[in-house]
Amino acid sequence: MSKEENINAFNTLTSKLGGLRVTAQQNNEKVGEMMVSSDTVAIHNLIKERKCIYGVDESPPGKWSWEGLREIKKKAGPDNDKFTLPDGISTFYGNFNYNYLLSDETGKSKVICHDVVSMAPIILDAKPRPPPKQSGSGVYGVDWWNVYVPLELIQKITRDIKSTSGYILNSEGIVKDPSQNLASVTINIREESKSPKITMVLIDDGTAEDTILKEGDEPELVHKSMGKLFEIMATGGEEALIGGVGFFSIGVSCKAAAGGEPPPAGTPVKLSMKMKAFHALELFEDGISRITYSSRGEGLSYG
Repeated sequence: MSKEENINAFNTLTSKLGGLRVTAQQNNEKVGEMMVSSDTVAIHNLIKERKCIYGVDESPPGKWSWEGLREIKKKAGPDNDKFTLPDGISTFYGNFNYNYLLSDETGKSKVICHDVVSMAPIILDAKPRPPPKQSGSGVYGVDWWNVYVPLELIQKITRDIKSTSGYILNSEGIVKDPSQNLASVTINIREESKSPKITMVLIDDGTAEDTILKEGDEPELVHKSMGKLFEIMATGGEEALIGGVGFFSIGVSCKAAAGGEPPPAGTPVKLSMKMKAFHALELFEDGISRITYSSRGEGLSYG
């Protein structure tokens, strides 16, 4: 794989995103008179239509908000009511929301808070791999898997997390591949029921014989379900990498003394990305290589 092939692969995906990056300000949806619950539906629909994309070069109108770190409660049993490790250290977690600024047709604006942000470009690796050599580290495609994110997008997330919360993102769970300008981010799946849905989005731009778009019309989006990620991997997975838009909730976590106050600003924290769904736009047969991480000694390898 050459650097030129990598650039061409990204350009193909970016060109498919380019015509769809319409901000909520430009969309002029009538949201000013809606109830809060309806507002949430409205912004969620805009996210699904990729009209509020958080990407390398742009962000939706609005800003991140931070709910603060909290000590995670263990679900099972009163004997360990807080998730405390044997040495008295506990896990603290906090999540971010995105406050979208929307305008109605009169020009009035309002802010709508949503706990899912749509990110692009994201590359999904939906090919199962053999269990790692280390015991207790999970099985790829069952307990964990990876998405590939442009390094610039990781840097942007890091800056926004720091400016919003004061915390500094560390590299835990992130493998950087400068040769491809990508970072492999570990995503966990604890329950099959929470496995994200994968949808292939076909963009009808009017070039098909049976479709004619008038000037000013937006491309029509055709959604085709590929099933849940767990189901795709259970049947052998996708040989090609999948490029498109990921729908994530964003959080951070770190360890601190059990029962104590959350660590202060400036503390290194781990990025937590939970993918809720994925809209596929492009299958990469070549141009981008899979990233694997075998051990600290072996480092990066390509499959």
